[in-house]
Amino acid sequence: MPDTFGELLRRHRKDHDLSLEDLRLNLKAIGCEIESKSTISKWENGKTKPSSETIKDLEEVLTLPKGTLLRPAGYYVEGGEPDPAKVRLRQEHFSWLAGIANELLTCGLDNVIQIEPERLNSNQHPCGFFLLEYVICANGAYEKTTRERLTQLLLSNRCDVRECSHGFRALNCLDHHLAAESAELRSKGLEKAAETDPFHLIQTLQHLALSRNFKGTCPVCKDWA
Repeated sequence: MPDTFGELLRRHRKDHDLSLEDLRLNLKAIGCEIESKSTISKWENGKTKPSSETIKDLEEVLTLPKGTLLRPAGYYVEGGEPDPAKVRLRQEHFSWLAGIANELLTCGLDNVIQIEPERLNSNQHPCGFFLLEYVICANGAYEKTTRERLTQLLLSNRCDVRECSHGFRALNCLDHHLAAESAELRSKGLEKAAETDPFHLIQTLQHLALSRNFKGTCPVCKDWA
């Protein structure tokens, strides 16, 4: 469990070899008046909490990076250094979501090509198909398919994910992050988007699976932003 504000304050004070009174006097020297050393003792014991401005003064006299004490005290830090613990949690969460995106792209959906309309009557395409909209490329082979088939595969993969132990939670999280990708996905959701524009959804999932960088927040990561 991460250290509390009081625990961090005590540790950094002792690291600087300062007594409670020394810290009070150092604060006074930069214009921060503290009534007595017992006030600082109450902060360290978690009985009270100073204002955000006082904590900024504490960070200054203890030569700490911006946010070192502000964040644990529950204050917002604008322009501060990211919390390493939260950064790690988000990275792990995004890796997990990337794995879910990959599961939704099984059955060849990780490599789908949309044929440009002006090339439909051309014999130059390696598939040689006439009036072909989409191609699934797998193991060096080209398989023609339709928008309806892409939808069917996406929804089938979604059902498979939902039936696993973490399925509903995973899809719920992914839906929240997909909603942050575009207004279209926000209004439709994953299932409806799979029915109306499966190729766009596939492209979005491919990008997220590769980048492992998701916009927005979900119920799991909302406190790590």
